[in-house]
Amino acid sequence: MSAMRIQVSLSINIFEQFTYEFLGNANDIGPGKRIVIPFGKRLITGWVVKNKSGYTGKVKKVVGVIDENPVSDTYFSFASTVSDSYFSSRGLILDYSLSPRQKSTQNLFYKKENEIKNFKHLSLSEAEQLSKEEPIHFFYKHGYSELPGSHQQVSVPEFSAENRFVISYDRLDVYSKIIDSYKRKDQSVLITVPDRWTAEFWVKNIRDSDLYYSQVPISRREQIWYRYAKGESGVLIGGLSAIMLPIENLGCVISERAGSFTHQKSHYTDFNLNHIARIRSDKYEIPLIEGFSTFTSRIFSKQAEVKIEDRRIDKGIKVEVSSIPRKEKGIPDPLIEWLKNRFMKNEKILIIINKKKSSVFLYCQKCKKIQKCPSCGGILTVRHEFNINCTRCDLNKKHFRKCSVCSDELMEVKDPSIASMKEIVKKKISESGILTLTAEDMKDINSVLDRIEKNRIVIATPVLVNPFFKNLFDSIVYHRPESVFNMNEYNTGEMIFSMVSELKELVKHAGVIHIFSTFHFHYALKLIEQESAFFLRELKYRKWFLLPPHYQVYSLEVRSSDLRSLGAQMREIYTRFKLTLNINHVYLISRQKIRGKFKGKMEIHSHPEILIGSGLLEMKNVSLQVLLT
Repeated sequence: MSAMRIQVSLSINIFEQFTYEFLGNANDIGPGKRIVIPFGKRLITGWVVKNKSGYTGKVKKVVGVIDENPVSDTYFSFASTVSDSYFSSRGLILDYSLSPRQKSTQNLFYKKENEIKNFKHLSLSEAEQLSKEEPIHFFYKHGYSELPGSHQQVSVPEFSAENRFVISYDRLDVYSKIIDSYKRKDQSVLITVPDRWTAEFWVKNIRDSDLYYSQVPISRREQIWYRYAKGESGVLIGGLSAIMLPIENLGCVISERAGSFTHQKSHYTDFNLNHIARIRSDKYEIPLIEGFSTFTSRIFSKQAEVKIEDRRIDKGIKVEVSSIPRKEKGIPDPLIEWLKNRFMKNEKILIIINKKKSSVFLYCQKCKKIQKCPSCGGILTVRHEFNINCTRCDLNKKHFRKCSVCSDELMEVKDPSIASMKEIVKKKISESGILTLTAEDMKDINSVLDRIEKNRIVIATPVLVNPFFKNLFDSIVYHRPESVFNMNEYNTGEMIFSMVSELKELVKHAGVIHIFSTFHFHYALKLIEQESAFFLRELKYRKWFLLPPHYQVYSLEVRSSDLRSLGAQMREIYTRFKLTLNINHVYLISRQKIRGKFKGKMEIHSHPEILIGSGLLEMKNVSLQVLLT
């Protein structure tokens, strides 16, 4: 038994790694091993990254070792690459490998004087006292130490060049054949999906498959996790939790809807599931099958390197684009006329619109402008009978019916939403046979399908864009793509194009998709029926502006309690790294403090390994967020 210094990544969102002293048997510790350490005035868990550290300063001791096998070398390499790609704590990423019960420290126990005690009752001072001579051994009552993992390379199938990109409007037959081939070899298949409805579709259509995501009961997830970690074969379907599960005999990864806008990072996570699927396939040296209804920019740029199977059948779908004048408010008359014509042809119509309820505005037809607060120019909240309230200066007025500029009569206008669309459709087209759907209505898919069958017009948010609703509609109205996607984002063009390609899955043979947009002039809509021309244009733009797939895009945030210090640090960073990291768009977020700090941002176009090697992340008061991968 000897003292050794080890490098540890914490199970909290701090990218930096820390050095701790381990006083115990060197065979009990190693990369991928989970431990308990003091951090500040509390006890937390962390993961050993290296069995050595060059740090020579004062350090704290490891207080405990958790009795479970470390993750495999392959999984450790996979988790490390994900961590480096998203500048997320390696400890947090490795936590995804744990079962639902392992993730809670309340399920950890230890022995004290032959009595079993719970971790949650252990104080920092008591833990330090108990671990003076050797680390505490923590354990779970339902043991995990007998599971495979040890610190060996997992057995992986011989590497094969089976990686392929399947372009099709119906990929069920392709996937079924792939899955059957791996079942015969007694190997597992992982299917990653962008949302739970897509997951439920594949569970319904793939025999003996397992759904693994947060809404599955914990006891069921625990059973599934244990089976796959133990080495039983099967088909696992899910999102981030599924793709991070330490499947012992994984033979293949399928990334379904690989180019879907829902696969991109959301407000809730920086992770792109398709990107992580590619990392897992690469680290485990197993085939990756990506499936979608059109190309992605990455695949189009690598056509010579990737096996592409275009299985699309020409459905004879026509895509039309109509302009909405920029200053026009509400739902445009041409859209209603188009709906009338389709309704008269006895068609089943889907209207995609990205807002549930409307806001009310006062509109001047003479000025062609929305009325703003006459006192401060702020936004007005409009209530019953033209009563207004300013959101900025709290101005209150009753019966505000005259334009403050030209004195003409104002009219109430509702911005487009599911509610306002239903109202106008009932008034001008049909009073019955109208169904509205949002995410809240999707709890029972069979019930939704039954309701769609009974109604002629369906008005829904983009949640309806999933495989359950293929070939159900004669025509689709896609209202204002700009309300779904921020037109200032780098990948908006591809997201619009991808969305339309997925809408083609929902339309019957010889159907019509009609897009109404203020941004009708956008190249994604101009080239909406010219696939090759669109992707050539998209890749040219991305190469020019250093965007994926050529570069990754990051947002660097710099914080300081003093505005001058913030400016000095941002100038220093810009001067040192502007060429090597392609820094641009340097700006101050606010001249006011946000949570006690002034904040500035820089946009970086680079690659993870270059950023990590630059030493930029070692600077104080600096954090990095992935924008595009």
